[in-house]
Amino acid sequence: MSGSACVAGGLLMILSGVVAHGFLPKILDFVKSAVGDLTPHLAYVALSVVIQILLFLIGLGGLGVLAGGVLIVLGHTTTGKFIVALGGGAGFIGLAIALAYAIYTTGYTSILTHAEYWVGVLFAALGRHYAHK
Repeated sequence: MSGSACVAGGLLMILSGVVAHGFLPKILDFVKSAVGDLTPHLAYVALSVVIQILLFLIGLGGLGVLAGGVLIVLGHTTTGKFIVALGGGAGFIGLAIALAYAIYTTGYTSILTHAEYWVGVLFAALGRHYAHK
């Protein structure tokens, strides 16, 4: 049952498609407009690389939860729980960034935009919590 919850959570995280791909690049644009010519070009390049790495890790969150859930279903509970923790953690960080940006730009009403992702992270956390050795 707990593995199935993780699989469902991973699928919701993957299918939601809101994992920070729209807002992290906007953070870079915001930094460029806020500090203008005060920051060297190399700093923008470094920030861009960091953002791309974060996008990659956050994008793998749902896939990690899905893979961990499958491992739990197959009886590899310890490994599955570890992978769900990694994927769920990356997914939660991505969601926190997305939520903070959405609240900053459009207010609290945009929280519902990410509801399926919240449910996916919740399923992953509950599935991991209830998985037994």
